[in-house]
Amino acid sequence: MKKGLIFLIVVSALFWGIYYTGNIEDKAENFAKDSAEKLKAPTEKASRAVHRANLNILETSIEIFKQSKGRAPLTLKELVEKGYLSKIPNSGSVGWEYDPASGRIR
Repeated sequence: MKKGLIFLIVVSALFWGIYYTGNIEDKAENFAKDSAEKLKAPTEKASRAVHRANLNILETSIEIFKQSKGRAPLTLKELVEKGYLSKIPNSGSVGWEYDPASGRIR
């Protein structure tokens, strides 16, 4: 009887350990996924804010160029060449599409 009880306790402890080990791994994996999602949102929001700020810089530079030259720049590089910008702001992964006829960024 004593051997049977010890065997039952050992087997129960093994199953208990296996159950909780798997549960801990699942919780750790879920925590990692949740953390990644929570960090992703502010990063994307910051990227959009930088993109809007860079777009505003370009649009303002184009407008100043138009006011002083009486025409829109032929290319964005012309803004740098004529000293209106030190460099073309980063557009991120999208790229700037400039229409010289209207002087607008699309």
